[in-house]
Amino acid sequence: MVLMLAGNTLNAQINNHGDYIEKLQELRTISQKLGIYYIMNELYRTNENFEKKKNENIERFTNLIVELTENAPDEELQIELNKLNLTWLYVNKLLNKPYERALAGKILDKLEEMQQEIYKIIDKYMHFTKEKQAQMVQKAADTRVQIQRMLLYYLAKRANVLNPEIPRRFKESKNLFKQELAELERSEYNDESTMMILDMIKNQFRTLRNLELNTKINPLTAVMIAERMDEDLKMLVKTYRLSLR
Repeated sequence: MVLMLAGNTLNAQINNHGDYIEKLQELRTISQKLGIYYIMNELYRTNENFEKKKNENIERFTNLIVELTENAPDEELQIELNKLNLTWLYVNKLLNKPYERALAGKILDKLEEMQQEIYKIIDKYMHFTKEKQAQMVQKAADTRVQIQRMLLYYLAKRANVLNPEIPRRFKESKNLFKQELAELERSEYNDESTMMILDMIKNQFRTLRNLELNTKINPLTAVMIAERMDEDLKMLVKTYRLSLR
């Protein structure tokens, strides 16, 4: 499979399989951040920063779909990305409606639906490449998704969002994050740099390790820690990519 670059791409930075996988996973991470900032904007109405972050991530998500679609390596993936874009157009409308607990619950389900759509696209793409770099990028980048997803459902519980799936999804994302982090620690591709970053991530996670739906960690503190962890996890992805070239 040859990765074809489009001439009119918004950000012509997709040069290999690792780039494409990383940006697909970025869509999944952003989808969870959108839910986080939507809820935080309601919990802290006087803080305009969360509305700003929500809008920035809406723009980023839109641009990424365009970029990935224009650079789709075959027609099948392009069709799947166009389907995803239709779901996204609807979700975007919901995110811009006035906050309601029932609406927030519906948004959680639609974000989860987008997660599944993107995951299927990633799965199809991974069948075409056996590059160890792409496989490591996929695994490392998924940890970003799960820590944001875990936080999203913690905040949803704190905000009394109406959705019966909150407990199950929270537990699932927390378990997946711990499992994937343990797998990364055991990776044969680790070096001094990746191990140092993994230690940083584990230290950050200590504060959230005991996070449960009934605990009382301040939402602002939890979001701040998750944002710092996301930066470290992004660095981990980049470091794996450099070390596996």
